[in-house]
Amino acid sequence: MSGNAGKKKNFWSQTWSTMNGLIQFGTLSPKDDVTASCEIRALDGRHFFAMEEDGERTGWTTMNSPGATIFHTGEDLNIVPEGSDPPEGICEKEAFVILAKNGDIQLKAANGKIRMEAHDIEIVANGAPPDYGTVHINGYENIKLDSKNVTIDGKESYKLVTTGLLTIGGLLGTQIISPLVTGITAATIKDFMPKPGKGIV
Repeated sequence: MSGNAGKKKNFWSQTWSTMNGLIQFGTLSPKDDVTASCEIRALDGRHFFAMEEDGERTGWTTMNSPGATIFHTGEDLNIVPEGSDPPEGICEKEAFVILAKNGDIQLKAANGKIRMEAHDIEIVANGAPPDYGTVHINGYENIKLDSKNVTIDGKESYKLVTTGLLTIGGLLGTQIISPLVTGITAATIKDFMPKPGKGIV
């Protein structure tokens, strides 16, 4: 197979440039396999914004910043009281929206933290069960909930399971309220201990 297989050519590309940056139309990727309809590139070649039209990245928009990227929005939006309607159909509460019609959204900080800060934060999984509608939180070392009040409401069931030591401590007191409570202790008879996640027979 020829080494030029899959490589594109474009004899109609144009470049407008100055000493500080350039705008290109119809340029090809380094591997000559994707054509960019329009590309803006800064003095540092790693700093660019590209809108691609064919190949493996048809319809892609790619942006790369060797430094930080900051979006500052909402300065002219009005604060709408809770429960009121925004004027003239303007959604005054949504200052920044990321909408993926299909596919996933991934936020990844390879060498840092991801922090969300707001007056209120909502995490909603509204997919139809049983395949969807699940929120997964996986902490490699620890998961810590720190608040004045914590409420966990399991509409059908609630399980608290560990393969290690389980500690329930209430400095003021502990209440267990239920029509039926079943318990078993068999510290020296491991064959009678229920497996984690299994009920007591």
